[in-house]
Amino acid sequence: MQNYIKTIKESECLTRDYSLNATHSKIDTEKRTVELSFSSNTPYQRWQDANEVLEHRAGSIDLSRLNNKGALLVNHDWNRQIGVVEHAYIDGDKARAVVKFSKRQEAQDFFQDVQDGIIANVSVGYKVDQAEPDHNNKAVRVTKWQPFEISLVSVPADVTVGIGRNTAQSINQETAKLEAVLNHMTTTNPEGERMSNEVSNLNHVNKGDVTGVSSAKEAVRSFDEGIKNERERVAQIGSLAREFQQADFARSYIDNGASFESFQKDLLLHVQSTQRERLRTLEQQSPQVNAVQSCANNIGMSDKETREFSLTKAMRAMSQPMSAQAREDAKLEFDASETAKRKMGIYDDSFVIPTDVLQRDFTVAGGGNALVGTELRASSFIDMLRNKSIMMSIAQRLSGLRGNLSIPRQTQGSNVYWVGEKEDVGEGNIVTDQIHLSPKRLGAYLEVSRELITNSSLDAETMVRNDLLAALATGIDTAALYGTGQDKQPLGLTKTSGIATVEYDAASPSLADYIGLETSIALQNADVANMRYLLNPALRGAAKTTPRLPNSEMTVWESGNTINGYNVEVTNQIANNQVIFGDFSQLIIGLWDGLRLTVNPYALDKSGGIRVVVMQSVDFAVRRPESFAIANKKVVV
Repeated sequence: MQNYIKTIKESECLTRDYSLNATHSKIDTEKRTVELSFSSNTPYQRWQDANEVLEHRAGSIDLSRLNNKGALLVNHDWNRQIGVVEHAYIDGDKARAVVKFSKRQEAQDFFQDVQDGIIANVSVGYKVDQAEPDHNNKAVRVTKWQPFEISLVSVPADVTVGIGRNTAQSINQETAKLEAVLNHMTTTNPEGERMSNEVSNLNHVNKGDVTGVSSAKEAVRSFDEGIKNERERVAQIGSLAREFQQADFARSYIDNGASFESFQKDLLLHVQSTQRERLRTLEQQSPQVNAVQSCANNIGMSDKETREFSLTKAMRAMSQPMSAQAREDAKLEFDASETAKRKMGIYDDSFVIPTDVLQRDFTVAGGGNALVGTELRASSFIDMLRNKSIMMSIAQRLSGLRGNLSIPRQTQGSNVYWVGEKEDVGEGNIVTDQIHLSPKRLGAYLEVSRELITNSSLDAETMVRNDLLAALATGIDTAALYGTGQDKQPLGLTKTSGIATVEYDAASPSLADYIGLETSIALQNADVANMRYLLNPALRGAAKTTPRLPNSEMTVWESGNTINGYNVEVTNQIANNQVIFGDFSQLIIGLWDGLRLTVNPYALDKSGGIRVVVMQSVDFAVRRPESFAIANKKVVV
């Protein structure tokens, strides 16, 4: 018994499962709360020859962690919190709690399953502080313990898998269980064959040999860890495959035992290749199509609904919160926004423009409010944003993202060997790491007159959209170039470590200075044909008056908007006296679905206008810093 007590006290997390009967639980659908019992003093067979009994007297249970907004989890997964514990208390020989479910879609689904009786089990995670033997009842009585989370569980834990079993008999029981699992693993994972061979050796452990039993126990722990890692590998690959809707592509990686990192790398290449193929097909069908966007977060709006969707109606309703008529006029817009927010897991007071609207071509719908003779170039909201943003037009874009994204990259190539006939090639050391994208919320605001949003013409709608796009484009370009990576900002290109920098002495760069930028990249084996320059208008003007060579009539600026044969992009977002050169396909811009609007109808009350704040989640990452070089004017001290 003392060994059992020592074992459970050393464990940081024990669990116990109980039945959750929705008909006997108090469910408040409006408040999204459920009152449930999460533990009792019923004996629980934790070991082969002894039970565990949790005492439920005052002073035995420390409910402080649960009553401090303890977590409601799914299957004890600390990364899947679906609610909180509002109140936990002792009720006779049981412990009860009132739990509140989150408004997120996943939590809503679990709440519905509880109401329908589909989720039938609840489990508690706890830590034992004090315990004593109860020899009369062959039990360990836990006299002080602390629950710290409550979980909804789909499958109750196997009661035969207890803690503290230290006999050869329990080792053999564990061996039998492992053999059953590994019989399957040997057909799907080469590592499983090695593990299976080692498991078979456990059957020969001498029952009286303490050393042999100890070694077997250590082996079992190793196998448990291997099974845990295998499950995590499969879960990670499956999760990423579902996010990109590539379940078929992932199947072979799961079956062949490929690592998550290798799958991640190959998936990115596969998705890019697939999108390029889809783009070529679509371009053949319609010359106006110039981008392929993810439709994973579409809410199913019809073509008629997306064409009738009006930002000016939505802004008008948000600027007149007390007007029932304005809200009724924008019923389509607000219904679509709420549906999009639920699907994306957004729970705040903002107005979300659905992905359906962002992706559809903005053309004249032929309604009575459209101006006669007015035509707009067919282009989606996202394509229009790309055309207004220099960085969006030249960088690698990943749109329609949800959650965080990690992208593997190779930082060091493999070795090359000279070998003779029948000699083995040495193993190359390919060094990789990961770059990470996580949503950072970019906010930009614009001022709109009330007269504009009360005008329902197509011209007014176009002007509002263009103003929104201009505000977003400026914010994205500035952050992509100069984001500090601090104070909630993403890390911009010029702040990324590993990028070569040079200085020039004259008032503006000479041709030799530009060539110096090109050479610094070539020395890193990173020069490619599609590199380009970024300048501001002042340096463009200087390049048009700077001779290529002394006494030459030709200037650094060449016909076709090029410098030394490379294309040049000009934007006011580039800092004074700075030149950026490189392969901008190595800069990744991640865009998350959920373009949000909020309206402050009182910020400009004296001028009769309103302030609109537009928010977009975005992040940036540089795959190969050596693909870029920056020139700055030398500072004279």
